[in-house]
Amino acid sequence: MSKRHGATSVADYQRLGYLPDALVNFLALLGWSPGDDQEIFTRDTLVQAFSLEGVSGGNAVFDQKKLDWFNRRHIELLPADEIIDKIQPLLEQSSLWREEYASVGDARTWLASVINLLKSRATVLADFVEYGRPFLADEVTYEPEAVKKRLSVVGLADHVAALREAYAALEEDRFDSSSLERVLRGVADSRSIKAGVLIQATRVGMTGLTVSPSLFEMVELIGRARTISRLKALEQFLAEHPPLEPLITPNDYRRACRHLVASDPVIAAIIRRQGPCGMGRFKRTDPYLALVEAIVWQQLSVKAAKTIYTRLLAKFPADTGLTPAALGKTRRARLRHAGLSWAKVDYLKDLSAKVNRGTLDLIALETQSDDQVISELTSVKGIGRWSADMFLMFRLGRPDVFPVGDLGIVKAMQKAYRLRKPPTPQRMFKIAEPWRPYRSVASWYLWESVENAPLDG
Repeated sequence: MSKRHGATSVADYQRLGYLPDALVNFLALLGWSPGDDQEIFTRDTLVQAFSLEGVSGGNAVFDQKKLDWFNRRHIELLPADEIIDKIQPLLEQSSLWREEYASVGDARTWLASVINLLKSRATVLADFVEYGRPFLADEVTYEPEAVKKRLSVVGLADHVAALREAYAALEEDRFDSSSLERVLRGVADSRSIKAGVLIQATRVGMTGLTVSPSLFEMVELIGRARTISRLKALEQFLAEHPPLEPLITPNDYRRACRHLVASDPVIAAIIRRQGPCGMGRFKRTDPYLALVEAIVWQQLSVKAAKTIYTRLLAKFPADTGLTPAALGKTRRARLRHAGLSWAKVDYLKDLSAKVNRGTLDLIALETQSDDQVISELTSVKGIGRWSADMFLMFRLGRPDVFPVGDLGIVKAMQKAYRLRKPPTPQRMFKIAEPWRPYRSVASWYLWESVENAPLDG
């Protein structure tokens, strides 16, 4: 096998979850044609169809996407029972295997139903572990992106509670996909909300993800007791993490400007010159990506930071993007190739590891105090006070953050207040005291006054 394609031997492809029949099928058609449009062969049918007349003399091209296609087709053809036997070691490694699955009985029949539901989504055998986790694991972890996209509806906790009660009223023998869909749509109608709102929220509650197989078939297989339990957990999560309103609204910006104009003539002159505050357009980006960007930007010019960040994003597939899991699996040399220093590669690896392990809860940061957020973030290698301040200001929209360690703020204050020397942090805090509780807004205007982005000192 070519080293350019990652795996270098047949054994490597087997470990990655490619089926022997799929690999043989793919390799055979690299240099041979059956003479018709047939593409899918088992090894037995390939032996029967093969003839030397079909062998071509051209150079074969290794196409990874084509190999993936062949593997998907062969997985679809494989009986669920055979797939169970093949993925048993993978499930055991992930602590998802139960001994009841090994013998004929209700548990194995249920697992076969799960496998059949997931077949169309699986490219390699390992996908059955990833996609099957919501069925096999006891608990579900909500991805930050799923929370942001699907759980931001005001009053959603009450809607979920109503659905939970309606599902609890269903008898076990009526807990089937058609009844589940009918009940959910009925709850949505009775509460004057779109069914999609409940469908998407329920999907997150069942899987922690934004995408999944058919929701109602999935819920039927997860079962009545676990479905009700997971909806209860989702209801509790929503109560503890209510949808966030912007911490600083357009009206707040106007109020902040009036306060700053009245409290400091120097800032007042800058505000009149710069016009309306544009700080709000920076808010509500993905929290993980915001921290990645903050690390990348450290001690770099705006142009260099933008170039490296763009290169880093390009290292990851467009459909999934840069995620903690994806970065955690990426080789350090590949990250270094984007232009990152080795130190920043280490910082990004540490950030991703903490998010993946759950020791850094990005969702919980939304409701923590400024000091708590700073404490949590600075526990990550490479995230210092400046990066934490940027996160507070531009991701969380906190109104009263004053980044005294930012070189742009230091330079802007020296120029605006006509100081002979760069001000010390003590003097900066003294000047900024009248700006409270809108020091974030004043800082934005200071950056704008020198046409400067935030610069880590």
